[in-house]
Formats: sequence, C-alpha cells, structure tokens
Amino acid sequence: MRRRVFTFLGLFAVLVPVGRAAPVPAAAAGYVNEAFERNLGLAGQTLDVERARARLAEVRGALQPRLDLLARYTRADGGRTIEFPVGDLLNGAYPR
Repeated sequence: MRRRVFTFLGLFAVLVPVGRAAPVPAAAAGYVNEAFERNLGLAGQTLDVERARARLAEVRGALQPRLDLLARYTRADGGRTIEFPVGDLLNGAYPR
C-alpha cells in the first residue's frame, strides 16, 4: 500500500508542474532582447550555424541533378577586318 502511495505521489510530482513562470514585464523584455543582440558569443555561434546550413545546402545541391542552359549571342560590329583575296587566287580573270 505504501509503495502505491509513493508511486502515485512521484508520478503526480512529475506530471503536474509546481509553479508557472510569471509574465515578463515589457521593460525587462527590452533589456533581455538588448542583451541577446549585444552578446558577441551568441552572435558568433549564430553565424557558425548559418555557415553550416549554407554548406549543407551546397552539398545537397551538388548531389542533385542539374540542368544548365548556356546561351550566348555575340555580335561583332566593327573591329579588325582582314581582307584575303580568295577570288584572285582561284581565278585571276575576275579581280575585284
């Protein structure tokens, strides 16, 4: 009987929260937010996590099939023109 009572009390203590957190006043929330923004260690860790996520996305992208469409249109206006008299070499009767 005693064992059942202690088991019940143990489960009750674990499952039912004893107290609830009080709401944080607005002024204190501002200080907390400012502390998080100015914490250089936390900012460095955040950057490390972002870099790791970027590397992961890059590796996942490398494993996926990809399709590239490389279209290029080049138009040459002006520039150097080399005149080579092909007609004169083939038939001298029709010079330019």
